[in-house]
Amino acid sequence: MINRFIFSLAMDSIKKAVPVPKVDYERCLNRRQKWQECTTCRDVCPKEGAITYNKQISIDPNLCNGCHLCHGLCPTHCILQQSSFIRGNDASDHDTLMIYCRPCGTDAAGINIPCVASLPWEFYAYSSYRGPISIMTQDCSQCGLDANKYIQDIHQRLRLFWGDDGYNAKILCHTKAPDAHYSRREMFGLFAGRAKAKTAVDVMMPEDASQSHPSLYRGLLLNALEEDAVHGWLTWEFGQACHGCSSKVCEKLCPSGAIKIEDEDAQRTITHNVLLCIGCRLCKTICPRKSIGDEQIVHMASKAQPIALNVV
Repeated sequence: MINRFIFSLAMDSIKKAVPVPKVDYERCLNRRQKWQECTTCRDVCPKEGAITYNKQISIDPNLCNGCHLCHGLCPTHCILQQSSFIRGNDASDHDTLMIYCRPCGTDAAGINIPCVASLPWEFYAYSSYRGPISIMTQDCSQCGLDANKYIQDIHQRLRLFWGDDGYNAKILCHTKAPDAHYSRREMFGLFAGRAKAKTAVDVMMPEDASQSHPSLYRGLLLNALEEDAVHGWLTWEFGQACHGCSSKVCEKLCPSGAIKIEDEDAQRTITHNVLLCIGCRLCKTICPRKSIGDEQIVHMASKAQPIALNVV
């Protein structure tokens, strides 16, 4: 009897445990370069001291509140989500996928996350590619995460991706989340409901998604794109001073493989794939000739023509 009681307490403790993000240390910008320290995860973390850096990122499970802002805003997506931080209630009678922050209510139909900024913009682009979505938030001034700026950046990025008309058609606004009509399920089930011919795993994790991009949601988005569909992508502008250094340092260190420098028949070709570029600034930081611009630019591209720069 005592053992059962102890087991029950242990299970309750596990269920209530905060889902602490994991870290892929090899993808961290600070592991890949020493020129300029990246502090994004520490800057966005609302709990002082929860994330520290001493040769590698460390997340204190006793201080982490599970908000996953570090996951949503890490420029190289080296901080990985715990699947349990997303909660889902199925609502197959709604054509629109409802996505809302936790203060909006835990019993509403759709995907429930601590904060809209807990997931990168690619998650919302992928979701809206499959059908209309509604992103709902409470008044951010009433929330201790103070993420309003990051949420606005996500909406701006989605507007650039879709264009004004596409954004207005794909990203809807609801002020009240509908009640759930079915039992609580994982997020995979919600996506499966939008593609009944496929299983949940097939929808969320296509076989070639991991090969499309090292970032999960960018890979899913790239996999879902139509070949000739043109979208707006943010990237860095390579200036005319770029001649493809013999060291090929930008190609070697680019965490997403967006830059290729190739030699053939005494000619050097520099290729920059904007669909793979995640805007992490690493190439700009390490460029010995400082040939990459200070501001990001919007480049219209498709899977069929993903190149922002191709210099010979």
